[in-house]
Amino acid sequence: MLESLSFEMAPLFVGYGTAITPKKSDDLNALEVDRIIACLKSSGLVLLRGFGASIEDFTRFSDSFKLQDCPHVFPAAMRPEFREQRRFFDVFWGQDRVELHSELAFLPRPPDILWFYCMQASERGGETTFSDGIDLLDRLSAPTRELFSSTGLSYSFVLEAESWQRLTAQDDLSRAQATIAALPGIRAAELGDNRSLKIVFETSAIKPSRFQNRLAFVNSIPVATQAEYLHLKLLRVMLADGRELPNAVIEEIHGLGQTATDALVWKPGDVAILDNSRLMHGRNAFSGERKMATRHSFLR
Repeated sequence: MLESLSFEMAPLFVGYGTAITPKKSDDLNALEVDRIIACLKSSGLVLLRGFGASIEDFTRFSDSFKLQDCPHVFPAAMRPEFREQRRFFDVFWGQDRVELHSELAFLPRPPDILWFYCMQASERGGETTFSDGIDLLDRLSAPTRELFSSTGLSYSFVLEAESWQRLTAQDDLSRAQATIAALPGIRAAELGDNRSLKIVFETSAIKPSRFQNRLAFVNSIPVATQAEYLHLKLLRVMLADGRELPNAVIEEIHGLGQTATDALVWKPGDVAILDNSRLMHGRNAFSGERKMATRHSFLR
């Protein structure tokens, strides 16, 4: 456990999450990396509040974990980078609600850990929503659970040039195409317009959580089927056998997104660390200015 004389620990939500606040020292970088990782592995989500962290503190703290950064594959218009910190980028653009999702679940290697840093909380709304994928799986109806246990998912999307360049660390289109086509689960990597690649990736909606080794419902189904974004055609999800997801199943999943979630009200200086293999997250709609920095990491 963290040193009890310096920091307090408390449950954040029922069944998962830990909030850590300072009792004496408010130096974020006084926290021990190994103990924070242990806390993340056991609870799935760690909130560090009351440390008054600046963006420089957040940079130094997240760097101290010595993790590998996950490539940023979103178009710049959707998730712009912060010019002063090229490793960080903004959260999903707009002010609308964003349904639950496991970050980059439509890629062969999604990030293991997500970082959130709050620079400015919105005037109204804008809470980040969380749901424990282990609990979500238990809440699925028997037919829906059987469907996803027996049939995989197929995601279809387009990688613009800037995205496949980041993903493959290559500028040559043919080499990047071959690199992506060789990744596990990739069923198509075809040439599109303006040097883009049209990707089809097959995976499961139910996966073992990395640290608990328990099955969890972690995927991008809710956000990919969100009505507000369907017209943008950013991400399409189907069953791997070619069938569309039944409407009743989509409604059930979105219903759980309303009833089986917890909301974190941000305060400036908050830092949160998320186990992306266990928890899904989203965002409530908001008004006013909201400024968040995020970072995606792989465990080495």
